[in-house]
Amino acid sequence: MSSASIRKYTISPKTHNKILVGGSAYLKLAKDPKYANRLRPRPTKAERFFPKKRSPSGSKSRGCSNQGKYPNVPKNLFCGPAGGACEGTFPVNTRKRAIAARAYSGNAPNPKGIRDCVDRIAKQKGWMKNGVIKRVSIKGVPHKLVKDKNGKPVLFRA
Repeated sequence: MSSASIRKYTISPKTHNKILVGGSAYLKLAKDPKYANRLRPRPTKAERFFPKKRSPSGSKSRGCSNQGKYPNVPKNLFCGPAGGACEGTFPVNTRKRAIAARAYSGNAPNPKGIRDCVDRIAKQKGWMKNGVIKRVSIKGVPHKLVKDKNGKPVLFRA
């Protein structure tokens, strides 16, 4: 259902009945100076239950919500500006943050710029293999799959 087909109603300040916004009764009241300033459209059911999120005035642009939250990361390890986001966003100083920056690149104005920057830094650091950032297990220790005496696989730390 498109927004054009949703009918908006308001309460008539004269009769206190529900009237259609833009209908003949509404237009008559809008011309009457006694009631014109008291006409307000009622929100539709969808608008009441799912109100539109309004950004406060002076809000940050897309991809800038975490700006300034990484004071210990060198400036050359941020990919935010490459994707049109703010300075100090999308840090890639660790492998995990590189993976996260790639995953959240869709929140930036130019996601491809973020992904290209992350891939470039990951290749420089040696994290990239076959076009994918290699993941490391807990605390950097790789796991080996070992079978116990019954032949069941057991997770073993090397």
